[in-house]
Amino acid sequence: MYQHDLETFQLVDKSRLGHLKYVAFFLVDLSSPLGDQIVSTSRVLLQQADWVADVWAGEQERAFPPQIPHKVVDMIVNQVEAAMTRDEAKTHARFMMNGYSRCSDQVEEWAYGRVPFRL
Repeated sequence: MYQHDLETFQLVDKSRLGHLKYVAFFLVDLSSPLGDQIVSTSRVLLQQADWVADVWAGEQERAFPPQIPHKVVDMIVNQVEAAMTRDEAKTHARFMMNGYSRCSDQVEEWAYGRVPFRL
């Protein structure tokens, strides 16, 4: 498990409001002994209800190029067994991050002697 560290930062203009945004990438080692058992985004269909709704509403330009026949789009969407709403996805993401944090805490204690680490 890899760790990261965010350096402290200050706003250049402290008279204005500001915020910090960061992006976390969770990498998948496809060369691991688990091989095909690893689930990655390259092997999972899109699960966003908004995306499916856009396709069904005929707004193909958002999901597929206009050259893709509607019949093909229908076939693809029919393969989507479940879709999450944005709120369900946020709830699931929080659940996953809580699990990740618990795992991270255990690894820190075991390997690093309790070095602080948070996403």
